[in-house]
Amino acid sequence: MDDTTSIAIVEDTKEVAAPETTVALPEEDSIYVDSAYVKMRAQPYRYSFKPDYFSFRLDNSILFTKYQPIDQGFAMPPLGAMLTISLNDAFENLRLTGGIRLPINLTGMNYFLQFENVTRRVDWNVLLLRTENFQKIAVGYTDTNNNIIYVNPDQVQKTITNLIQGSASYPLDRVRSIRLHAGIRQDVVNYKAQDFFALTFANPTKKYWTLSRAEYVYDNTISPAINIFQGTRLKVYGEYFYELSKPNGGLYNIGLDIRHYKKIFQQAIWATRAAYAHSGGNKKINYVMGGVDNWLLAKQDVFGPSPDQNFGFQSLATNMRGYKQNARSGNTYGVINTELRVPIMPLFIKRPIQNAFLKNLQLVGFLDVGNAWNGWLPDDDKKATYSFPQYQVGGKYNPVTVTITPPRSDFAVGYGAGLRSVLFGYFIRADFGWSIEGNPKPITYISLGTDF
Repeated sequence: MDDTTSIAIVEDTKEVAAPETTVALPEEDSIYVDSAYVKMRAQPYRYSFKPDYFSFRLDNSILFTKYQPIDQGFAMPPLGAMLTISLNDAFENLRLTGGIRLPINLTGMNYFLQFENVTRRVDWNVLLLRTENFQKIAVGYTDTNNNIIYVNPDQVQKTITNLIQGSASYPLDRVRSIRLHAGIRQDVVNYKAQDFFALTFANPTKKYWTLSRAEYVYDNTISPAINIFQGTRLKVYGEYFYELSKPNGGLYNIGLDIRHYKKIFQQAIWATRAAYAHSGGNKKINYVMGGVDNWLLAKQDVFGPSPDQNFGFQSLATNMRGYKQNARSGNTYGVINTELRVPIMPLFIKRPIQNAFLKNLQLVGFLDVGNAWNGWLPDDDKKATYSFPQYQVGGKYNPVTVTITPPRSDFAVGYGAGLRSVLFGYFIRADFGWSIEGNPKPITYISLGTDF
């Protein structure tokens, strides 16, 4: 009985072999792959543009080109509503930016479209720009004997500029680069036929130019705060313009702009700038000196372009505080600006300041020295003899002839103080400048933007 029991136990504990199974693998042509795996396979890169930023602000800056046609009276762009939209590729190698500015006084419209490619070491871009400006100028009409018979002080003038420009930038290292620009420009000047005499301007004047510019740029500055820099900036440039329309003519322009920012104490700095430019050729650039960049409600002196000079363009030469625009003019200018910029609140408060106005409030003391003249050096302008135009006013029996000779050979010196800060998201500059010519009251400059 015991033997039987043991035999039964042995039988119950025997291992039973699992039945053999055969797995049939499908043929290679019948392999099925998960659809999710297909989507993960490498695909050719497709450009995908997404919004980068959208901005809406008040602006009166000069867009892209600082040269205005000499046919129009020089004028700062009026304050306008600037709308800018930028689209970026996913890798941020390509950028498409467009903008439109409508002046508050509804006099003209400016808009641009720019494509930028920064994929490789050489960055390049293509720009399309159109500007429209309306302004009122004084126009005199003469008879066959060149006597003024009628003056319209409020002749409406419309100026249109169309520009197509390509640019490339090659960085030599972290702080140095070479930049090239080339383009074609069209300038159209038209006058509103608002009276009988204005009908003589029935056909608008059109001029076509080819543009080229080469720049060497050095910039190792850092910015610990708004409008506070440390380091040095340098730009040396040369330009050549050629007029395609009749009469043909060309101009060259060379210049430099160097700025050095020296830390004095805490965030206070001493900023110094020196700039020079000279134009020559069959057509020249008339540099209009006086005031500041982006000056709101700019004021002008009565002096016009230098006589006996063939100008093709005009441009603003700044800063020259203590003077109005066009206080000096000529095909050459030189200016030295020096400023002491002191952030006020960090001198008294050591903790972080949250209010933007108080945080960026700066006190500035400045000195500006400069001049604009004809020739390479100011002495050349003194040696020249000009037949300054005479203006006759009054009736037939009591005419008065006035000859105005602008002080083109005298250096302008302005000095004063100012305040800087951020208000409603805009960096606003307020300067109060006197000149050595003895103005009893300072000229007030309210402008937008940073630096000089």
